[in-house]
Amino acid sequence: MILKIKRYADNQEWWILDSIRKISLGETIQRNRRDFDELDVDLVVMDNMNSGDENPPDNHPMKILICRLESGDEYTIVFDTVAYLCNDLGKTIEKIVA
Repeated sequence: MILKIKRYADNQEWWILDSIRKISLGETIQRNRRDFDELDVDLVVMDNMNSGDENPPDNHPMKILICRLESGDEYTIVFDTVAYLCNDLGKTIEKIVA
């Protein structure tokens, strides 16, 4: 499977990850930015959380995905945009919105 995560910052459009065998998708969670560093994650895409804001919101919606690669390795992704889960041919299976 392929996972495409929409980007809105750093002059990027997408992060595309492939060779995914399984994905665990949790509910949308609300986290405080001060708690954000406590998350043990491998990839973070937080384009909707304005890092320049001196008064960040108390809670910010985000999704946490745990991906298992074809090699058996696992990694965790946190994002606050939208992602598309696609089959190996690139056809969208599901849209995931934070």
